[in-house]
Amino acid sequence: MLEPGIYHLDRPLRIPKNISLCGSGLSTILRVTPANEEGIGILGVKADRCIITDLQVDADPKSTTSVAGVVLDNSADCVLDRLLCRNFQHFGFKICNGTAFSKMYSCTACNNQESNFRLERLNLDPKENRDDTDARIGKCVPNLISNCYAYGGGHGFDLSAAECQDVVGCEVYQTRGVGFYLRDRSGSILISGCRTFQLRQQAVLVENTPEINISSCIFCWQEGHGIELRNCTWGTISANAIMDSGGGLSAPHNKYHI
Repeated sequence: MLEPGIYHLDRPLRIPKNISLCGSGLSTILRVTPANEEGIGILGVKADRCIITDLQVDADPKSTTSVAGVVLDNSADCVLDRLLCRNFQHFGFKICNGTAFSKMYSCTACNNQESNFRLERLNLDPKENRDDTDARIGKCVPNLISNCYAYGGGHGFDLSAAECQDVVGCEVYQTRGVGFYLRDRSGSILISGCRTFQLRQQAVLVENTPEINISSCIFCWQEGHGIELRNCTWGTISANAIMDSGGGLSAPHNKYHI
């Protein structure tokens, strides 16, 4: 367990499998310094069954090469709980390369410039040889993102080639980008019980992606469209409240709710 204090990371803190890392709440701060060439705070590669809870990861304001606060890469059955990641040049949280059966609860990402939450390349098939990634677990294996918050920065939740993901009860507030951005065949995605407010672009943008389910959400006061679909098939959009599209922080524009 880490006591309250600021811990400077000149290189990523690498978490192996079957390890728990617990802080003392937001008073435990892991700070990525300009000397950290990889630009990552906490990194788990094949870190099966790791648990990371109750701490903050941020980027030193002097760092111009920070990448991400917490990265899970090709890991299974992990838990991220009550974490805050902020001020990174790219991502707050990055879940990638076949990571599966993992859960993210009550995490917050703020002011991360590209995306606050990034899920990518989660549809890897162990039967296929793709680059140097050893996809160990299986194709189309889900992860759960629940009760998480994104505010400020670029996109809220950004999913690329990430199939079968469940995003439930999450909120996005005052981002410059899209609230929930599904792309690159991120099929069979559930977005349910979520809320966006005062976004500079669309609340939801879906591109080149099949089998979506967007239900029981509230999307309010976005400057772009409420929900925009481009080249999508087999989708369900139901029981959402979509309000004030094209209004918000700047002069109103003619925008559609869907």
